Amino acid sequence: MADLVQIVFVEDPAALDRMRFLLRQHIPHKVYFLKATEEGELVKSGSVTRPQTNTPALIRKQLEKELPKWVADNSKTIEIPFFDMSRCLPQLVGIIHEERKQEREVYINIHGGSRILSTAAMIASAIAGAKVFWIEPAKWTLKKSGDYELRAPVGAKEAVEITVPITISVPQPPESRVLAYLHAKGGSITGNLSEMAKEIGLEHLGVAVKKPSSAVVKLSKICGRLKEKGLVQTRKLDRKSFQVVLTEEGKILAEISSIMED
Repeated sequence: MADLVQIVFVEDPAALDRMRFLLRQHIPHKVYFLKATEEGELVKSGSVTRPQTNTPALIRKQLEKELPKWVADNSKTIEIPFFDMSRCLPQLVGIIHEERKQEREVYINIHGGSRILSTAAMIASAIAGAKVFWIEPAKWTLKKSGDYELRAPVGAKEAVEITVPITISVPQPPESRVLAYLHAKGGSITGNLSEMAKEIGLEHLGVAVKKPSSAVVKLSKICGRLKEKGLVQTRKLDRKSFQVVLTEEGKILAEISSIMED
């Protein structure tokens, strides 16, 4: 059986029972405790019950009581943007990908974070090969909030895997290689295609690419496809020179491509 890693979002103490439940049901070899990087934004977002600066540390301390000491010692706390999809998605993909390279299973507890982070977790799991779990509460109660009655979960009784019912399409080689190259160059490159092809490497542009001239043709077609997908913008500067710039969507997928290339 493969070693198991769990990813837990530690900003909402109201989700403690559901965090504990998955740790008890599937004892991990390592836990990533993810806390928000956004200073002060948790208070404004209303996404946590008690927006205290020491909340993540307190939650981790409580959860470590469920773990063998060697697991707790092997675990780590990592900061991640809770409210920025463009940054948290690649970071989650990176964590999952690194563990999957070691042939470890990765489980993500969907509770304790923000809606944006939960969405990113589901996308990242589909890209990099993790499993995401919703924990069914033992019961629901009603709490008064002014004139309204709000449903509140109590306890935990079942872990339900959330599957993404669509295929998450990420670029494949050689397009992913070109995106990774642009990411390494800071998102923008200016020059002629022959120089770009040489830096990328002819072997990364396709098995049929054997000569610099065919590499230029292939790279031109790849850039055209990436432009059609809205991932890059291209501009011809003169007869031989081009500028290729990643779009905002392209930056996210380029970073993911760079991670997955490792």
